Amino acid sequence: MAFGTRLRSVGALPDGGQLLTFELPRPLSVLPGQWFDLECAGQTRLVAALDYSPTESWLSLALPRDQRLGSTPLSPGTECVLDGPHGEGLDADGAMQNTIIVADPLGLPGLLFLARRGPAAALALVSLEQTSWLRLRPSRYMLPQMPAGVIAGLGPLEDAGIPSRASHAEHPGCHDGPLSDLLDAWLAGRPAEDRWQDHAVVIGETAFVHRIRDLLRGRIGHYRGLTIPGQARK
Repeated sequence: MAFGTRLRSVGALPDGGQLLTFELPRPLSVLPGQWFDLECAGQTRLVAALDYSPTESWLSLALPRDQRLGSTPLSPGTECVLDGPHGEGLDADGAMQNTIIVADPLGLPGLLFLARRGPAAALALVSLEQTSWLRLRPSRYMLPQMPAGVIAGLGPLEDAGIPSRASHAEHPGCHDGPLSDLLDAWLAGRPAEDRWQDHAVVIGETAFVHRIRDLLRGRIGHYRGLTIPGQARK
């Protein structure tokens, strides 16, 4: 359902994009992995929820530089229209301690949202591709299953107690090949009896979710996918 809103605050992302926080005129139930259609400045973007406060009635969305709306930066007080939330979303539970989260750039906001809610997942693997709006740093978690030199972790996940690794062709410390290599290394390093007790959640575009689920089939006990449509839907 669509509703009018206005920008409460605007922050800067490392890549020059914007972190947008909106006032909510009515209570919503928003889960990690859900998304909104955002209409502002005469344009529309499909954006996954990044954070949400039901008590303070605000919703945060991240717009990377290549998805920014209009020719000038948005500012607090700008009136917009939000349509959503859409999608199934994910409720965190006690099983998260045995859960690996796998995400692409479109699924990254849902992963960060999930990390803020807790409890902490066992591991997060992220395909960043050309995404640069999130800062990376050397992980404090030793993961012997990972290929040599793959030591970069995602700061917000590490702070939430979630070991993380990423694939990116250019960032130092990331795996420069496909994310499937990291996933395969993790699976290969787990005894079969442990893998059948493990869970996996895959968040991202439909093709990504289907590809990763194919890799998990027959190798892990429980897995599910949360698909988020790409911008082509608009």
